Amino acid sequence: MPPWCLQRCLRQPAKLTLRAARPSCYISAESGTRRRQQADNGRSGTTLWATSKSGFSTVDGGGADGPAAQWQTSLQELLEVYRNYRNAAATRPPAAPGCSTDLKKQLKAAAREAAKHVEHCDIDTATALMACLVHVSRRCKCVELYSGLLRLLLHALRSRGDQLVTQDNRTTPFDFGSLIETPRLEGLRQDEALAALLLRSLRLYELRNTPKPLLDDVFTVVNSNMYRWSPDQLVEVCRDLAWVCRFCERERFSGLLRKSIALLSDCTSKTKTTLSRMQLIAVIRALSVVKQDAAPLASRVNHLVSALLAAEQGDSPSDIQEKLTLHYRRAKGNVHLLHVALISGIHLDAAVVHALIDGVMQFCTDYFAATCRVWQMKSAQPNAHDYNTIDPRVANLLYAKCANKVVRLPGSLDPDHAPRPRAPKLEERYQAVVAALSRLLEGGKLAFCRGLKSCEARLRVSNRNIYDQLDDAARSFMKAVACFRLGEPRPAPSDGMARALRHLGYRPVPLMVDGAFQVNCIDHRRRLFCDLCNDKEARPRPGGGAPVYNAATELKLRCLEAAGWRGATVLQAEWRRLPEEGRVALLRAKLATIDKHA
Repeated sequence: MPPWCLQRCLRQPAKLTLRAARPSCYISAESGTRRRQQADNGRSGTTLWATSKSGFSTVDGGGADGPAAQWQTSLQELLEVYRNYRNAAATRPPAAPGCSTDLKKQLKAAAREAAKHVEHCDIDTATALMACLVHVSRRCKCVELYSGLLRLLLHALRSRGDQLVTQDNRTTPFDFGSLIETPRLEGLRQDEALAALLLRSLRLYELRNTPKPLLDDVFTVVNSNMYRWSPDQLVEVCRDLAWVCRFCERERFSGLLRKSIALLSDCTSKTKTTLSRMQLIAVIRALSVVKQDAAPLASRVNHLVSALLAAEQGDSPSDIQEKLTLHYRRAKGNVHLLHVALISGIHLDAAVVHALIDGVMQFCTDYFAATCRVWQMKSAQPNAHDYNTIDPRVANLLYAKCANKVVRLPGSLDPDHAPRPRAPKLEERYQAVVAALSRLLEGGKLAFCRGLKSCEARLRVSNRNIYDQLDDAARSFMKAVACFRLGEPRPAPSDGMARALRHLGYRPVPLMVDGAFQVNCIDHRRRLFCDLCNDKEARPRPGGGAPVYNAATELKLRCLEAAGWRGATVLQAEWRRLPEEGRVALLRAKLATIDKHA
């Protein structure tokens, strides 16, 4: 080789190219002139996408020991471990705890190994891997691999190049059909679906210390794809944006959250669709994150709730069992929605609250009428004697003289006794509600009964302006709920506090107030109580002062105060580290403060 040619070859950096035309891959070192000739002849090498500070660039595949080959090997191992882990998690009964733990460790180790070569991953494979990581994120989080895939896909969405996204003929070298449904994988090729997946992954992986450049990319991608999402996707986006706004960055994402809720309301109005109760609850929870700026959007939420209730009117099956099941699901949804709205501080109109309560009240009366034993035991023979259909005046005399009275169905709720439809009397509805709630509680519907009691207490104590706007029937229903008892008081959780209170001359007794709130009563005549709050119920304030209570404990204290009770609360964290003498001194000081303010 002539010296001038050798010098020219030394000046031109050699490049390693993996040829796809040959059956066996090999490495060749070629000059820039040779590469240009290959490009002219259409014999381009197989390239992969890699990340760099300036963006995406093409890198060479390498040989059997090259980076691309290492990526393919680590990816195959990762997919095999992921398949085993998913199959073990889906088995019923579930696999042994030791087996699941070992598979989780193997999955994290394989993900860490694959994260070292993630820059050689193509976009389709990265999208499928991201969907797999999100699918198992609740049980196993592979943070290293997830971070690399997130940066790669965000840059791909921002670039919006022809070779990066929005191509229909893209293929992935690996088969993900056994891991992800084909329609799901095809749908993720759209920009808006991939953007929603990346936003959801931020919430599921709980990356609270997300770098600002990464948040900038997320903001840009979400803002550019917002008008492409359907109402169902917008609900999920609102929930994800609320998490980002709460834990990552509030300034910019709060405006994006309000924009998404407004767009959701407009989309449902234009398409004449209604959201489910769970979707409405997700929207209300998201709106509570920016509730100081939520006043303009509260009317939109009220409109969404009203549209749902209006669409359900007249939609009822004829079968009594199916009807009761459907009405119970709707009533439970109404209670849950109202409870979340009252806790979140989102203003609901009095008409919307009345409509929600009316659905629950109608279910309670229907449930009592359908499950009343006396009504179900009535004979079908017309001449048979029936104590429930005799003259009311004779019935009053008969029941007044008999020691063992027969529980009878209120006459206005019996279709045989009152063929003409008329509104049930308030007293009869009151009795039917208490009986229905008691039967529901015996049937295991504790969440429904507890939520209804909580809604009644919040409306009566914290939202008195809405409570006063209800009609007589709704207020009587609320009074019936207030009289219903959830259960008997349980024993005191701390024997040490009971001993300390007895040392001070008190006799603590567990007591139920308003049928829902248990207190450690130390003086029933003066209405004094002393409770021990665990770490979930209350925590100390960082700057000192009164402790921070959760929503349930705060409601309990407000209801006790409204009922005339006074008391002291002791934090379990403070109580645990004190000796016996220190506990007695702490209780003496707190109870002396109560007597001082009396």
